[in-house]
Amino acid sequence: DESADLPVYGLPSQDVQYFIHEGANLISYPYEGIQSIEDALPEEIQQSIWAIFGQGISAMNINGNWMGSLSSFEGGFGYWIIATDNFVFEYNQPEGIALSIANAVTTPPQEIDFYQSVAQSFYFVKDIELSTTDIEIGDWIVAYNDDVIVGSRMWNGEYTDIPVMGFDNTDDNTFGYCKSGDIPTFKLHKSSTSEIIDLVSDNAPVWENNQAFIVSLSGLELPATVNLHHAYPNP
Repeated sequence: DESADLPVYGLPSQDVQYFIHEGANLISYPYEGIQSIEDALPEEIQQSIWAIFGQGISAMNINGNWMGSLSSFEGGFGYWIIATDNFVFEYNQPEGIALSIANAVTTPPQEIDFYQSVAQSFYFVKDIELSTTDIEIGDWIVAYNDDVIVGSRMWNGEYTDIPVMGFDNTDDNTFGYCKSGDIPTFKLHKSSTSEIIDLVSDNAPVWENNQAFIVSLSGLELPATVNLHHAYPNP
C-alpha cells in the first residue's frame, strides 16, 4: 500500500540464454560475485560485441582487447551490450570464488562532477597531442555541451573512456545535457598545475544515445609570448 524497495535474492535454477540482436541490448548478469569480461563471455561471441556499457562505465572491444573503465560483470547489475551481429549465448558459469576486481573509477572533484543520466554515450580517447605540456596519469578530461559539464574521467592512458551524458526528459538534473545531433567539446584539467587546456578534434562524432566512439584530441594552446622577426624572404 506504499512505495518501497524490495531486495530479492536468488540464483537462476538453470542457465539463462540471451538472444542478442544487432544494436543495443539491455541484459542482466545472473550470477553472484564478480567475473571478468574475458572469462564471462564465450570467446566465439566476443568478436560480435562492439562495446559494453554499465552505469557511467564502459568497455570497447579493440583488436580483441577490452579497453575502458569496465573490466568485470558484477552480480545484481545490468549492462548494455552493443552488438554488431545477431547471436545467442549463455555466460560461462563462474567456478569457485571469483577473483576478478570490481569496477572502480575515481570520483571527479566537485567542480567537474556531473549527474548520471539514463541517456549516455562514451568517447574513447585514443591519444592526445599537446605542444607545450604532457598529459599525465591523474589529469582529467572533461566533456562539455556548450558550457555545461556533461562528463569527466581521469586519464589512465590510451583509450580512456569519457562518459558523455544526455538529456533525460523526465529529469531536470539533465537540463543542458547532450541531445541527438550535439557535438560535445573537451578540456584537459591538469591536476598538478590547475591549468585548463581546450582540446579539439577533427573527427568528433555527433552525440547519440548508447553509442561508443573513438576520437583523437589535440591541445588548442595559446602562445605565451609574441615576437616580431625580420621579414624573410624580403617581399
